[in-house]
Amino acid sequence: MRRRHGIEKLAELIRNLSECEIPIRRHAHFLYEIQAILSEIDGLKAKIKELDGQIGIFVVDDEKVRARKLLKTRIETLLSDLAHISTRKERKE
Repeated sequence: MRRRHGIEKLAELIRNLSECEIPIRRHAHFLYEIQAILSEIDGLKAKIKELDGQIGIFVVDDEKVRARKLLKTRIETLLSDLAHISTRKERKE
């Protein structure tokens, strides 16, 4: 009696774990996307800071100013992407 009941409970546990696997993977994917965006933003901010040190006060390098502006635009785009990720609804697979 106990053996059969144990086998049935184990089978039920395996089914329940399989059903939970998809939401866990989806959640991990969201976290990976968010981490990738945050890492890219950190890298862009470091590059902007580097460019700020290279842009002269008296002699302005237009290309570096333009590059800094484009990097800031990229950060804004990434922040928008991050907002989109955080508000999108999970779809059932």
